[in-house]
Amino acid sequence: VPLTGTLRATNQTLVRAKVAGEIRELAVREGMPVSAGQVIARIDPIEFEWRVKEREAQARSAEAQVEQARRTLENNRALLAKNFISQSSFDTAQSGYEVAVANRDAAVAQLTQARKALADTVVVAPMAGIVAERFAQVGEKVSPDNRILSIVDLAKMEIEAPVPSSDIGAVQVGQVVALRVEGVEGE
Repeated sequence: VPLTGTLRATNQTLVRAKVAGEIRELAVREGMPVSAGQVIARIDPIEFEWRVKEREAQARSAEAQVEQARRTLENNRALLAKNFISQSSFDTAQSGYEVAVANRDAAVAQLTQARKALADTVVVAPMAGIVAERFAQVGEKVSPDNRILSIVDLAKMEIEAPVPSSDIGAVQVGQVVALRVEGVEGE
């Protein structure tokens, strides 16, 4: 039963930008092999480096506020034990400490996000394979989820070919198939 169909790689992926910025380096071209984890592109990291520095400063400031609020709380605890301040004043100091801790935790979370965004400026291949197509060029601005390139693993291929209903009886599971690929000599 002669059939015509489409041959494609079983494993393939689109590599997309995770952060917005200008592509500074694109280390691969169509047809080049890549290995999993290989650096294939770099997005300008300057803005992300400054954001990390800003978040580090905010985290240090928040940590200092926690320490100040802790000292105030301890002092107020001692004063409350001697009845020099009211319970309300102590409760205010305790609330101030809890707010400072929450602010510090938020600053640390923002720092973690900034570091992740900085790390995402280095684009790595998620799998081994061959670069099938480049969708971006050096100097282009990309936004999150913009396609940069596609990678295919040619180690395992599959063909999708419709079988006419009149010939379906001649097809069986496990049947040997002779395949000719356009542009490649032999079967």
